[in-house]
Amino acid sequence: MARVGGDEFVIILPLCGSAEEVLAFASRILEKVREPITLAGQVIRPSICIGVPFESAEQLLTDGADRLIANADLALLVAKGRGSGEVEIFNNQMARSATERLSLLSAMGESIENNDFVLHFQPIVDVVDPARLRGFEGLLRWENQGRPIGPDVFIPLAERSGVIGRLTSIVITQGIRQLSIWRSEGVIGDDVTISLNVSGHDLRSPNLIAQIAGALSTFNVPAESVHLELTESSSIDVGSVLETLNALRSLGVGLSIDDFGTGYASLSYLRDLPATIVKIDQSFTRNIADVRDRSLIAASIAMGHQLGMEVIAEGVETTDQLARLVELGCDMAQGYLISRPMAAAAVPIWIAEHTTMHDLVNA
Repeated sequence: MARVGGDEFVIILPLCGSAEEVLAFASRILEKVREPITLAGQVIRPSICIGVPFESAEQLLTDGADRLIANADLALLVAKGRGSGEVEIFNNQMARSATERLSLLSAMGESIENNDFVLHFQPIVDVVDPARLRGFEGLLRWENQGRPIGPDVFIPLAERSGVIGRLTSIVITQGIRQLSIWRSEGVIGDDVTISLNVSGHDLRSPNLIAQIAGALSTFNVPAESVHLELTESSSIDVGSVLETLNALRSLGVGLSIDDFGTGYASLSYLRDLPATIVKIDQSFTRNIADVRDRSLIAASIAMGHQLGMEVIAEGVETTDQLARLVELGCDMAQGYLISRPMAAAAVPIWIAEHTTMHDLVNA
């Protein structure tokens, strides 16, 4: 056994000739490591992850030491992604996935330099009067060599690789600049806001507040016109970022809890975050005809209002859903019924047409 890094160890098992034997040995290691120890009066329960570098004895014999170590690293990375106390055996798909991630990461860096990441904008309207535009959510889009890459792919990759801050800078700059352009051209009124998504990684950055303040100053946009959306399911440690959140609120920036009801600590989010808006996840809106889901939406709206927040329902796709949201007292709506996300150039055209939307509720 050898220590090869700050918290990484390599164990050589000369008498194990199959993956099954290695897994049995790994299980015994996990059991021993999990045993509680006392350190400075505190009970500690350690946990580790293990990566096994081969699938068969033939692979073990043919692969050189460098390849085995590289395979073990890949397997360990996958095990860590699954959580603590996991064991993973290397397979060829891991190597292919790693190559694809490296290729995508390289393309991401080039696209950032070439300004290929752009915001699309989805309108947010008043529920009672859908003709009244309340704001836009800026959604980051990326095409790599003509192929669209979804945010569910590139955002986690950006977070793991440490480039998420550069994407956040693009979102903040493009969003606030575009709001300023629309206002100066008379496309929208001063009461229309922009909502921009940030991750837990962003909130731990010491540059976030200065970055937002700088963009507000550069483009002459009031802080009250900007909302940052925090995804509830991203498992933000509220205590570790509360100082940043309070500083943002002191600046005047609004905070929205996105995808409410899908995360791990809904009530604690409502209690602890200095939020101004709560967004009901589209999975609940989609099933609003169901009594149980409708009851959950009603309870979320009531809680939000009791705490002084406005409530947005995401994923509104039918006039029936919109009518039920009116009955439940929801404040705003967002979804395909109103509009799909669109490029900035399409927004003035949509705004010129959307005044007919007051008929939606009674349609």
